[in-house]
Amino acid sequence: MILEVKSTNILKEKLHRWGFSFLVLLLVSSGQSCKDEEHSQFPQLRYEIMGEAQGTTYNIVYFTEEIIIHKSQVDSILDEIDMAASVWVDSSVISQINNLNDTVFDLSDQPNSYFLDNFLLCKEVYENTGGAYNPTVGQLVNAWGFGFKNRQNMDSVLVDSLLQSVGFDSKDMMVLEESKYSTVLKKRNPTTQLDYNGVAQGYSVDVLGTYFKSKGVGHFMIEVGGELLANGRKSDGSFWKIGIDEPLTANLERTLVATIELNNMAVATSGNYRKFYESDGVKYAHTINPLTGFPVQHSLLSVTVVMPNCGLADAYATSFMVMGFKEAKELILLKPQLGIEAYFIYENASGKLETYLTPGLRQIITEL
Repeated sequence: MILEVKSTNILKEKLHRWGFSFLVLLLVSSGQSCKDEEHSQFPQLRYEIMGEAQGTTYNIVYFTEEIIIHKSQVDSILDEIDMAASVWVDSSVISQINNLNDTVFDLSDQPNSYFLDNFLLCKEVYENTGGAYNPTVGQLVNAWGFGFKNRQNMDSVLVDSLLQSVGFDSKDMMVLEESKYSTVLKKRNPTTQLDYNGVAQGYSVDVLGTYFKSKGVGHFMIEVGGELLANGRKSDGSFWKIGIDEPLTANLERTLVATIELNNMAVATSGNYRKFYESDGVKYAHTINPLTGFPVQHSLLSVTVVMPNCGLADAYATSFMVMGFKEAKELILLKPQLGIEAYFIYENASGKLETYLTPGLRQIITEL
């Protein structure tokens, strides 16, 4: 959960089924630095909504002149997204597609676009990363012990077998056929399973942000499971500020390595240093490379992605943990049209922590 303490810092310490957070939200008091007439330009009443959803917690802070959004409205939206995109809900659309031994699914009668939105988001990032992001690795994630099933005795033979169910290319495993009258999802292999864990929380943040704006609330911070969107400003006119954890494998008190000031942007962080296990002296990280079927092993410890869209930021953060520092950095620099900014924390050849931030972050990030 997120706690507000007397120092006006909001600290977060949680581990959850969908992933885990490396972000700390800081609500920094402005003191008397701004004049009263400057304050009056922004809504002065502060409201907070907190709750549990998607196997984790959420926290929303917003400023307005009157109470407009209620917890029940937020919970209803998150429940609807779960019913479409959560593998933890047996009756959800995605669970039905995964569990039924069918190969053709008609999506035309869905009450909302949540399942399809996530599918198209995944497809976009899959194509832009050369398959580093792939939502069909669910069986591998479970087999390696990072899903909701017990870990199996993994070897190259079993990995090769499970890789037969991994594929997201239209000519490979998953085909989405859209026409004026219907939307149909086809699976060539009935054992192929979708898993939106790498995008759904960020997507949920975007959906809630759109809802708040539709109700006339433009100054808010929405966080679900560590992925967040900051819009507008606080009552004193200052922008929202978040902190980034130092990667520590031991269960030690968290230390910030940097803070980022956000101006209508979303943030998502992914990392391997907290969720892993060791077997026969080998450390296995929870990020599975969909191209090899094995957990990733490289020097990148965490990456924080800053983009206007939280769903995309969430998916790219996951992708970069698959790709590693050098490949992820190269992608960002070679494809500026994607609008990705990122802060990397990695180990150098000597085992010491180093950081790299893309040029667009240099004006808004402060390393501590």
